[in-house]
Amino acid sequence: MAALSYSIVKRSVGMIKLKSLRFLGLGIIGIGVLIGFTQGAAADVVSIENITKGITYATIQQAVDAASAGDTIQISGDVTHPVTENVTINVSNLTIQASPGTQPLITASDSSTDVFCISAASVTISGLTVSGATNAAAGIKVNSVNNCQILNNTVTNNSKGIYLYSTSGTTVSGNNVSNNTDEGIFLDDSNNATITGNNISGSNYGIYLGSSDYNTLLKNNISNNSHGIYFSSSDNNRVLGNTISNNESTFPSGIHNDSNSDNNFGYYNNISGNLTYGVWSEATFDAKHNWWGAKDGPGENGPGSGDKVSTNVSYDPWLGASVTDLHYESNVNVINNTNTIIDATNEADTILSISGSTTIDVYVAKLSGNPKTAFSGFMNKFIDVHLS
Repeated sequence: MAALSYSIVKRSVGMIKLKSLRFLGLGIIGIGVLIGFTQGAAADVVSIENITKGITYATIQQAVDAASAGDTIQISGDVTHPVTENVTINVSNLTIQASPGTQPLITASDSSTDVFCISAASVTISGLTVSGATNAAAGIKVNSVNNCQILNNTVTNNSKGIYLYSTSGTTVSGNNVSNNTDEGIFLDDSNNATITGNNISGSNYGIYLGSSDYNTLLKNNISNNSHGIYFSSSDNNRVLGNTISNNESTFPSGIHNDSNSDNNFGYYNNISGNLTYGVWSEATFDAKHNWWGAKDGPGENGPGSGDKVSTNVSYDPWLGASVTDLHYESNVNVINNTNTIIDATNEADTILSISGSTTIDVYVAKLSGNPKTAFSGFMNKFIDVHLS
């Protein structure tokens, strides 16, 4: 295999490359008037409309049952006028979204049933507040269908927050997932999901993966749970650019990788302030290029004073400063020694030009500060580049 090389072709904020490039595995008169007024006010606040067909409905379920594939149902409301339903979505390619400028509250009428259960493919739920499924049920469940999108919702005070069951290709992005008693986000026999840009807190497990493979956990804030991330019989998952902090189980607390989980890895995460371990692994876990809360690296089985790592964790090299953003591209084809351009301007104010001949994953991380006391005379802008 031909050797690769790269150069930084844009350094608009005076960045430097931190260290030598590593390549790993290339290749609702009197009382009656008052009641009527109150109901009228609520009706003005809450609206459920199929905006594709221009028809309004009394309930979300009626709107779903009358919908066609490709329709959009729009809900307006606020947290003082909740819509109380359990909704089953069995129309494919349907969007259920908040009216612009609102975030309606949808709460369970039956707490033992999921608030939303998606049983058709390519459904999108966006911009809602979802709560009240408190008896072992979920705020939003994707049930044995593929390619759904759960976007920019607030999912709170359920047993399970967002539950992916036997799915593939689903995206869970930009959600605030808090105070769900069991799991914040639960992947159960689910593969090739992208879990990105979510804030997950106040659950027993922030993200739990059971028998789930080839998923990407990217740039989430997983903090103040009992356990941060838990892998159970789950393989080939990637944990990239997350903040995993202040998770407070007595054992372990940051990332737990069990003995039946193989080939999971985590790069460019901020892992700090977890009560017991940053990473505990019963099988091999690659945790290189992470910030452990201390310049001198992870503790216990590592050499430093940062979050502890167990045996079976590879941690060297580690970062000497926290990650503020990450640009990540997978399976980049670098062909016949032509220059391949990687534009990481939005994340790291950097453009790379890579030459060589292979397929690689590219990571460009922007760091919070100077990772080495020896660096001086620069503009206090630092990046870390890794190709594998």
